[in-house]
Amino acid sequence: PTHEELIQAAENERQRLLTAADAIMLDWRTELMLGEISDANRAKLSAWLAYKNEVKEADVTIDPENVNWPVPPEV
Repeated sequence: PTHEELIQAAENERQRLLTAADAIMLDWRTELMLGEISDANRAKLSAWLAYKNEVKEADVTIDPENVNWPVPPEV
């Protein structure tokens, strides 16, 4: 594959990771909007939001085959 194709594959992985994180966070976001979130779930939501930011910031252009993706937090 070309460098551009490898970058596209890494971008696809980024989108997969972000979509998976959103699915995990959905219930906590609903609880937050309703004002019914527990302190434990608020902490989990915060950790997952930080994880999403790290995924977004990962550089896929330098070495797209070896992107240093962050480790997701505990669910």
